[in-house]
Amino acid sequence: MNWQPELDLATRAATAAASFLRDAFARDKHVLAEEGRDIKLQADRDAEAIILDILRESGHAVLAEESGESGALGDDAPAWIVDPLDGAMNYKHGIPMCCVSIALSLAGRPVLGVIDDFNRAECYRGIPSKGAWLNDQPMRASKTTDAARAILVT
Repeated sequence: MNWQPELDLATRAATAAASFLRDAFARDKHVLAEEGRDIKLQADRDAEAIILDILRESGHAVLAEESGESGALGDDAPAWIVDPLDGAMNYKHGIPMCCVSIALSLAGRPVLGVIDDFNRAECYRGIPSKGAWLNDQPMRASKTTDAARAILVT
């Protein structure tokens, strides 16, 4: 199936939420709830609302971190998986290691993903077996086969 329209939609949603979060990064971060290392910020909810408003155009169900499920989730239909502010604790403390994460899943398998690292102005997008891009430039794995010469990052 051609997932390009959904990838474009997810990119538009991630970019809009990332723009909001980047603008709000220096302002006071209103904490809605905090339990241990789990934190809920108003910025998280606001970014999710931006994303959901755009993804609604697809008609696909959504599983979102803040608001939960919307639409009929099932194995036979695509479903969005949304983390509007991955790294909320870092965001709260002004540590620029956080991003917007959006994926589309079908039968429990990812069919596309978008990660917008708004602090570095880097948008990663990909479709399995089709390719991956960083800011619209194709990405490729290194041709290095010797592990001693490779650079590994997690």
